[in-house]
This record gives sequence, structure tokens and C-alpha cells, in this order.
Amino acid sequence: MRETKPKARTGAAAGIALLALTALSGCRQPHTGGSQDVQAATAAPTGDAASSGEIAVLEQPTLPPPSSVANDQEKRKQVAIGTCEATKDGWRAAGTAVNPGGRDADYRIVVYFTSAKATVLALGDTAVNVKAGQSGEWEVRQAFHAPQGTLCVLRGVS
Repeated sequence: MRETKPKARTGAAAGIALLALTALSGCRQPHTGGSQDVQAATAAPTGDAASSGEIAVLEQPTLPPPSSVANDQEKRKQVAIGTCEATKDGWRAAGTAVNPGGRDADYRIVVYFTSAKATVLALGDTAVNVKAGQSGEWEVRQAFHAPQGTLCVLRGVS
């Protein structure tokens, strides 16, 4: 008959538990202030915050459902963005609509302003009427915090 050694098993179990607790305690990050941690991580940078390493999460605009942004393929071929640039309070997209038809045409142009990684930061639209056989200039401006590398995307033309 084989004799068991309860003390050895208990000691081994306690050692494993202690080792696990020690490992887990090294994974915990210190708690430094409740909800202020979230505010600091999500607040827009002020002053030199961008260079200090703070994380800035930009407020995302409410976007219309993709199916609600009209996009006429023929009219879209007649519209181009020629300028995508910063303004003192945001960003600007401008371009030309060319009407090759025999009648005046109205164009509704929707532009998304995105980060360099394609996150939509703002959107805007404009309308331009172009006489038959002519071209017309259009512009969309939006006031928002526009980071370096902001892009202008022609989202829809109708």
C-alpha cells in the first residue's frame, strides 16, 4: 500500500499559488485617479500637449448613412477637386464642375475631410449651378481641428 504525503502536496500547491499571485501583481498598472485618467487620455491637446506625448482623440462627426449620400456616376465624372488645403480655422476643398450638356445643371457636392489614415474628421457640402457647355467653381470649407496630412475626399455628386 502506498502512503500519501499531504504536507508535500499542500506545500507545492501553496508555492504555485504564491508564484501565480506574484506574476499577476507585476501585470497590474497603478491606479492614478479614477475618471481623470480617461479625460487626460481623450482630451484634445492644449498648448504643447501634442509634443508632450498626450493622446488626443478627435471628436468624430455624425455621418449620414452611406446610402443617403447621393452619387450620380455621370455627374461625378464632371466634378474634380483641385485644391485641398488648410485654412486658419480648419480645411478647404475646392474644384471645378464641368457641364458638357446642352442645359444648365445643378451639382450638389459632398466632401469628407479625413486623416491621413482615412478617419473622417469633418464633412461638408455645397451646390453649384453650371451653365450649359461651361464650367463652374465650387468650394467646401469646414472649421475643425485639422491635423497635418488631412485629405479631401469627393464623397458624392448629385
